[in-house]
Amino acid sequence: MILNFLKNPDRRFVLSLEYLILFLVIFYFAVLFFSEYKTLGLEYPIIEIPQQLKQINETILYVMLSLLSFELLLKYMKVRDWKVFLKRYWLDVVMVILIPIFSGVKVLKAIKLAKKAKIAKYGFKAADKTQKKIRKKNKRKK
Repeated sequence: MILNFLKNPDRRFVLSLEYLILFLVIFYFAVLFFSEYKTLGLEYPIIEIPQQLKQINETILYVMLSLLSFELLLKYMKVRDWKVFLKRYWLDVVMVILIPIFSGVKVLKAIKLAKKAKIAKYGFKAADKTQKKIRKKNKRKK
């Protein structure tokens, strides 16, 4: 019975699963956006997010991944061929692999670090150019 359901799931079930995943993704990123205001360069939050909601958001990430994995299982059971499955649903597979690696907080913090590194790079370039100009002036004076 379960195997039969996995091979040929009800279309309404699959559609409701996709909408549930979409809702969880929107909820996850909304909470993430409003709780990581400092990473976005804001001094004060637009909306104050309670700590309990932030903890729930961490759990939602894993629920979302579980549902995405289950959806991939349903898609594979329908196709039953790895080559065809990867050809059709490669984006879904990549998404399931990359979401845990690049969850929102990590991406936002990486962007913040990249900005700081870029600023530091420009600072070093400016200091180097200044030193070169000083050396040229000193050579001219001699």
